[in-house]
Amino acid sequence: MLLDELLRPPRGAGFPIDYLLARLSNRRADRLSSCPDGGGRYARRELDMELDWFHRQLAPEPWRKLAPALLFFELPGLLAALRYHEAGDRHGIRACLESSRLHRTVLEILGAERPWPETLNKLGKKLAPLDRSLAGLERVRRDRGRAALELTIEAGLLTAGRREHPTGPVRDFIDQVAARQELLRRAKAERWPGKLSHPRQAGQLRGLRQRRSGNLSGNESDPAALDHRLLTIMARDWQNRRRTTGRLEQLLDYLWTCYLIARDCGVRHLTELLGKERVAEEVIL
Repeated sequence: MLLDELLRPPRGAGFPIDYLLARLSNRRADRLSSCPDGGGRYARRELDMELDWFHRQLAPEPWRKLAPALLFFELPGLLAALRYHEAGDRHGIRACLESSRLHRTVLEILGAERPWPETLNKLGKKLAPLDRSLAGLERVRRDRGRAALELTIEAGLLTAGRREHPTGPVRDFIDQVAARQELLRRAKAERWPGKLSHPRQAGQLRGLRQRRSGNLSGNESDPAALDHRLLTIMARDWQNRRRTTGRLEQLLDYLWTCYLIARDCGVRHLTELLGKERVAEEVIL
């Protein structure tokens, strides 16, 4: 269901993983060289271009194995499109979706001109088979606000991704991402009481610290400092896996490295414009 209904499969036959890994070693050096000029918007655009290139290189079998992790990298575009939809910005919606690897049926829901509540209802019906928490998205937004809506979508889709891979590196990756999001949610709720609330996620993800992501714990009261620590722990973990374990780990490490570069550039740009406190308060993937 996750593969067939949420993500667009690669169109071609793809390349053998060994060939792809050889190409990634060269591209990694280019990606690490510098942030793109123009700030966060251009960093995100370059990440989208890299994800699109990566998507075209994958053969069907490794794509299916990676799909739950690949879904994580589509979440920022999905949530940004929903924000633009709420604001009635058609140009913003198109910009978010033009390079998306989401399934065409999801893109049609997000891109259609219809009232905002109706869009959320249709999206909820589409996503509900993956996790029952996703069925009432419009009710979540109406009763608890946009931040809770985004957290619900994020938590529900990560839960669906974990079901696809009960064990292995892809499951470890999703567990780590989910643990990071939960720890950040709690830190932000303590910093800004009443702004963020998602009790189901807290219960659902309880115990993740005892899994392989167990070192993803932090006591920092500053969400930005906590996030930096969590991202650093994840980066080191996947760098170590790339050097010592299998091919999927190497692919996941490359994707995570690209994500971190784009995110770092974007956060630095936003901090210059808005200030550290305002950026830390946002729900940023």
